[in-house]
Amino acid sequence: MEIVVNRQKREVPDGCTVRELVVSLGYEPTKVSVWIGGRQIWQREYDTLRPTEGVEVRIIRPIAGG
Repeated sequence: MEIVVNRQKREVPDGCTVRELVVSLGYEPTKVSVWIGGRQIWQREYDTLRPTEGVEVRIIRPIAGG
């Protein structure tokens, strides 16, 4: 299935969870914020929520600084 992750089209397995997606892209699930279709996803949803065909996903990794 094709989705858009951070403005880039990507092929992902059908039925993958948010956690599987985040890990497959090299991110640590507890250290990112995920938005799907304009809605922020809670970390407790990462194991059950599955992106759908064509959806836009934003993965944001906070950076500390001053």
